Formats: sequence, structure tokens, C-alpha cells
Amino acid sequence: MTIDSVKISIDPGENFYETGKKIKYYSGSAIFPKTIKTAEVKEIIDGPSLYKIFALDDKRQPHLYKIVAQAPDKRLLVRFIEPAANSTSGGLGMVYYVVSGTGTVLASGEMPAQPPSRNSHANNTVIEKLTSYFSNCPAVMANLGKGSTTQPDGTQTAFTENIPLGFKVQKGVYRCD
Repeated sequence: MTIDSVKISIDPGENFYETGKKIKYYSGSAIFPKTIKTAEVKEIIDGPSLYKIFALDDKRQPHLYKIVAQAPDKRLLVRFIEPAANSTSGGLGMVYYVVSGTGTVLASGEMPAQPPSRNSHANNTVIEKLTSYFSNCPAVMANLGKGSTTQPDGTQTAFTENIPLGFKVQKGVYRCD
């Protein structure tokens, strides 16, 4: 949905992604992705998953974030970053923010695309930080440090990216009390 309350159709099963100031998506019988300015988007509803636009970085440029978990006093937002065209690392990187109910950034960090191993320092740092904020949220904790994501309905989805990039395949928003 755009900020002007216009609904845009994205083909089911198609990926959409942000490329800096634009979001690319497929609609209808389009061979090439269509684009819309990130600043013009209010939210994207992808089945049970919710994506919203937030300006959280130092430059206050709005970006598209997936809402992974929602607690009464905070929420976990993630944004996935595609590697540069000339990168040999492949895979997605992830930026995360833990944001208070009032919008204050409590914690943030980045996991680069494909760290050298599942036990890498970057991986462990992200897991430690998220554990410190969501230790009382079984759904988030169940998805840190393993190769599958537990969906809100209890089913398992395996993934091959780095932990906790399984949040990419997660369907829905984890509700934490």
C-alpha cells in the first residue's frame, strides 16, 4: 500500500526487494520488475508477513523493514541487503533494529552476506544481542542458532543462509508477551 492508500499488486510467490531508494517487484505478466520509490510505500503485506517503511539509519533515509517480532515494549525489524554486483560473497546480508514502542532504537547491527562459518563472530554477536532483548520470547529464541525457522503456526522451514537469516523465510509476525 502506498502512502496515498493505493494498493499495488505483487504476483504471489514473487520476491520484492529494496534497492536503495526504490522497491522492485513483479506484477501481472511483467518480464522485468516494476519499481516504486521507497518513500511512496507505507507497507507491504505478504500473506501473514508485514513489511513497513522506517527511517532508522543515521541518514534517516527510509527503508523497507520486515517486522519479525512484536512485544508490548519493543519490536524486531530486519532489512535484507543484496550483495554488490561485483561481490563474490553471494547471499543476503541482514541489518536489524530493536526498536522501543516509542520508536527509539535500542540496538542495531549488521550481519554480512555469508560469513565464513555458522560460528563466525558476526553471527555470534547478532545472536547474543537478540538474545539480550528477546530472551523472554520463545518464538525468536527458537529461531536463533539453527538451520530452520519455526513459523508462527508451528511448522518448520529449512534454510541454507546464515543464522539468523532464517527470518527471511519466516511467515508472519512473532507475538511476544
